[in-house]
Amino acid sequence: MLEDRLLTAAELFTSGKVHRLFLSGGPSNKGLHEVTLMAAWLVGHGVPSAALVQDPDGLRTMSSLLNAREKLDTIAPIIVTQHFHLPRALYLAKHLGFDAIGMVADHRTYLDEYCYRLREMFAQVKAAMDVAAPAIRDRIGDYLFSADHKRFGPGKAGS
Repeated sequence: MLEDRLLTAAELFTSGKVHRLFLSGGPSNKGLHEVTLMAAWLVGHGVPSAALVQDPDGLRTMSSLLNAREKLDTIAPIIVTQHFHLPRALYLAKHLGFDAIGMVADHRTYLDEYCYRLREMFAQVKAAMDVAAPAIRDRIGDYLFSADHKRFGPGKAGS
């Protein structure tokens, strides 16, 4: 799946539709950081490293978008992800003030897609709570939500 996202991002870059790529992720299960692996793959496929903006703190979609809002000077990003994840990513982006569009990065059929679809159902509930229930979130504390929840309010993208 990640390779499909990278391939789609590289295609957007090489076609001139985007001039920078925001790479967001966390530590991988192989001991390397996802962002480091993504950057190496993209550079190996013709994207200059100067065009890459790296976010090693993107442990979930909301934190990736919050970090993008702080690091980028755009309010209209193209979000590249799989079809089952895209509606939630766009929902959160809109809440944070982005005028984002989505690009589906499905270049193949995923054998374990049902697991990701199941996970996505729970993630959608959490996203709705992130957006619609800040008072409840503040009352139940950080044991359910990450510490960056204090930054979840609407604001100007790119500020």
